Amino acid sequence: MTANAPADGAGLHDAMYGQVDPYNGRVVKTGLFDKLFAAALPNMPESQRAAFVGQKETMRRTGALRMAARQLQRRKDYEQAEVDTVLKTSAIAIGNANPDDHVTFEAARQ
Repeated sequence: MTANAPADGAGLHDAMYGQVDPYNGRVVKTGLFDKLFAAALPNMPESQRAAFVGQKETMRRTGALRMAARQLQRRKDYEQAEVDTVLKTSAIAIGNANPDDHVTFEAARQ
């Protein structure tokens, strides 16, 4: 899932965990988590299903926090890479500018 996400991590959390209404705790939009959870139930022994279903929202909350942190870190890394690219491009432009041509050099420096 994270390998196919955009470089800035946009939509990563939403695709995995969907959306939960913060006021009543109900799932507004399902995500991959819900599909995986539903797929696991039929293969589980009947004696363990109730306990597993009871843990669903706790697992969602824990996983959602982890995924939100991952998405935030991807966004920070993406923004830092963009800033680094701009700074490197500016440094190259300044380095290539002719310091004797004050107008062109100042334009590159700006």
